[in-house]
Amino acid sequence: MNIVFLLTDGEHNVDGKEKLLSGIKKWGDLSQNYSEGAYAFFVELTDAAIDEDIHNAVEPTKHIQIIHGIEFYILRINNSEQVVNTNENNISFKLSLLKNNWNKKFDNIPIRLKLNNENFKLGKETYTVGELPISVNLIPKKSIQKIRTDLPPASHISISLYFNSSKYNQIKLLNNQIKIKINNEKEKVLYLDIED
Repeated sequence: MNIVFLLTDGEHNVDGKEKLLSGIKKWGDLSQNYSEGAYAFFVELTDAAIDEDIHNAVEPTKHIQIIHGIEFYILRINNSEQVVNTNENNISFKLSLLKNNWNKKFDNIPIRLKLNNENFKLGKETYTVGELPISVNLIPKKSIQKIRTDLPPASHISISLYFNSSKYNQIKLLNNQIKIKINNEKEKVLYLDIED
């Protein structure tokens, strides 16, 4: 994963603004090659750093966001690709968030999981950041035998994670999709948690 922070107080070096605008365009082109994992943040440290040209360049560009002020926090899903097996008694996966520069005062922020699927629903949809890591249960909507009959040996579903980003605009969630591979045949899974 690549994260780049561009910090500014509004005082550009010689040709600094032109180079920055060019760099934003190049970043936009580069980040098109990544479905997730390449992110840039333009941090306006003071009101003097607010620049309409830069805002106009950033707005249509993927994987770059503007942060105003010095208080900002980064969240991302740890291991956004999961595997579950239909022949286990408890169909679940571990959800955890990596928190960069985190302040515990935000631990009570509610996060919501959303799943639209004909075979499974979530055991619980709402958590707080401080509760994580947790085990998220997938509950069969019909008999597990029927699901096993209907599904191919491997299929995929997606779960979305949300929080109130307009209320907590100093918090940036880098990726909000959890991709779940549903194995309809027994498969042993080894998880390695690697911390930065």
